Amino acid sequence: SVQRLQAVLPLLLHPKAEQALVVGLGFGTTTGSMATCGMLKKIDTVELIPGLIEAMPLFSAYNNDVAELPGSELHLGDGRHYLAAPPHNYDIIATNLTDADLPGSASCYTREYMLLAQRHLNPQGLFLLHYFGNNQNRDIILKTVASVFPHHEAFRAYKHSFYLVASKEPLNWNAKLVDQRLKRYPALARQARKAGVPNGKALRALRRFSEKEIKAIAARPELPLNTDDLPVVEY
Repeated sequence: SVQRLQAVLPLLLHPKAEQALVVGLGFGTTTGSMATCGMLKKIDTVELIPGLIEAMPLFSAYNNDVAELPGSELHLGDGRHYLAAPPHNYDIIATNLTDADLPGSASCYTREYMLLAQRHLNPQGLFLLHYFGNNQNRDIILKTVASVFPHHEAFRAYKHSFYLVASKEPLNWNAKLVDQRLKRYPALARQARKAGVPNGKALRALRRFSEKEIKAIAARPELPLNTDDLPVVEY
């Protein structure tokens, strides 16, 4: 349900997303849910480990047979390298990786990675980051994202975990607009129910940090930024 939430969340917030990039395949649930929501024309997924791509048929019951879905393309490679020169820009870029302090995935939680993502987002595009960890590192990540994207909100995923959604444009949404989108896209509504978000009120209840709260955290001078040259979260 948490991986489905990662797929559903940006589709509920973006007014007209058509193309998405997922960095990190996992069990394929996020990509599979996105591809079957009836909104996206194209979804690219980049995965570093060859065995994960090969194993996707084993989890077809959970990922909607992601390797065979129309519009879904799996790419073997490093997600950050892929973002350095993608074939086109995206409406949604979702980072579906492990903890921000682990070698390898840590490089996708630095300011430079976020700048890469920002450069390859279409107008009104959304950047989504899955964060898990302690409060000190959490605040550093929030400040780092806020240094790149002027608008942001965070939504609860599971214990000590949240999805941070950021954009160059204001995140103008409310429960009524979410309900309208769910009614318009029945396939999205089905995935949203599986993710525990049957309506706009349920999504509003998942809000963990508002934009105002994130800006207050980002304003704390003692917090450093997480950068390639000083990856404080990893070390």
